[in-house]
Amino acid sequence: MTTQHFAAATALTLLTVVGQPTVAHSPQDGMAVFERRIAEYVELHRRMAAAFPPPRLSDDGEEIHRVTARLAAAITAARAGARAGDVFVTDAAGLIRGTIAINIARNEYDTAVLLGALRREQRHHHRAPLVNERFPWELEQVPVSFLIWDLPQLPSELEYRLIERDLILLDVDADLVVDILPDALPLP
Repeated sequence: MTTQHFAAATALTLLTVVGQPTVAHSPQDGMAVFERRIAEYVELHRRMAAAFPPPRLSDDGEEIHRVTARLAAAITAARAGARAGDVFVTDAAGLIRGTIAINIARNEYDTAVLLGALRREQRHHHRAPLVNERFPWELEQVPVSFLIWDLPQLPSELEYRLIERDLILLDVDADLVVDILPDALPLP
């Protein structure tokens, strides 16, 4: 799906750029900011990753964890002031929520059933993930690919994850929560 089609999924009102309000002129403006923030983050990730040797192929989970922890610590330090909404800027957030709602309707999926499945799978996790913290991999994942199919494609360093109703932007190499979009999944 192109950015233009994605942007048409919902209305656009106010664009927040790292705490500085700016009026957007079109739906494409919100998505352009989102895509720029993704590119900026990936550039930071790659710069930090270049300073550390990649984990070698190993079945030693502790070694892999140490390598990813060093990368996560470097990125976290570089993004010390990171907060929710830095990447999922206001207008992009509305477009993403709208696209997810459209995908649910198009697939005739019952949101209550999906949310119930997510809650059952994630019931043992007692704290919501936070931006700039390690991703809680102990959360089991319910397949939700149909929900995110039409969202903007991400570089290989990043993935979307759904934890209950929140959409997580995840740095897979650093096991790091890059951003959180609250209430991405509509209420039943």
